[in-house]
Amino acid sequence: MSNPNYRDLYRTSDGHLKLPFAHLGLFLRVNQTKVGPAEARAIENMVQFLHSLFILARRLRNYLESYRPDSWTDVPFHELFLDTQSLFLFVQQFLEDVALILRMALPHSQRHQMPPAFRDLSKRLREKILRADDPLKVFLDSEARWFNEIGNLRDDICHRTAFDKSREVTFPGLMDVLRAGGGKAPFASGADLRSYIGGVFSRTLAFACAVEQFVYGQMAAQYPEQAIPLPPSYIVGENEIDLARISAEPQFLLGTIVMSMNRATLENLDYFLGLAENSR
Repeated sequence: MSNPNYRDLYRTSDGHLKLPFAHLGLFLRVNQTKVGPAEARAIENMVQFLHSLFILARRLRNYLESYRPDSWTDVPFHELFLDTQSLFLFVQQFLEDVALILRMALPHSQRHQMPPAFRDLSKRLREKILRADDPLKVFLDSEARWFNEIGNLRDDICHRTAFDKSREVTFPGLMDVLRAGGGKAPFASGADLRSYIGGVFSRTLAFACAVEQFVYGQMAAQYPEQAIPLPPSYIVGENEIDLARISAEPQFLLGTIVMSMNRATLENLDYFLGLAENSR
């Protein structure tokens, strides 16, 4: 499946990465929304999930940059296989947390009728709850096939050939790979694996932003008397903003949350996102 270009969903107009759910705790307190222990953990995970992407991007990029067209003996395959498993587990946990937050955002009359599993919940939302023009429904509809295939993420990376979802041919066993010496491994092609992971990262970021819009929209609809505009939240490179600068106009809207991140860390994620963003 080709990588979609979701840049406009997860980046600001000036190219910064958005920081989904940065204001969720505040909005819950303003609306006096009670959350259970499971939902509280899900909220914490959603606020921090970008840090997991940054860590995975750094590690996976290191593996890809160890690959050479004429030799792949420098690629640490044990670590690569372990971290692709980590990527699979991350996506699964991410979807579980999303399901909890989506159910929490629904009115009480609907909340407890929703199935807990993400796959069943997303189907119910698409068919019964969401408007046809809701951005979340548009995303779920357009990515329905990808959500169905996400359970194969680990096998697609670790055990399939190329990364074209071919199910007929499998990768050689790990020991055969390690014994192969300096030969060329088609499935270790940097472009293939980089594109595949870039698609996972871009969809994850875009989905988080679509869910955020839905959650805040639900809160505003349920508590119109307390509804306040959603302030911006995004990530900048270190030293990019001079907080001591004096100007006639404020640098930020009231309530804006800005996270400063090491530039090398941002570049690692952009290494994967760039392919998805330039795919069309």
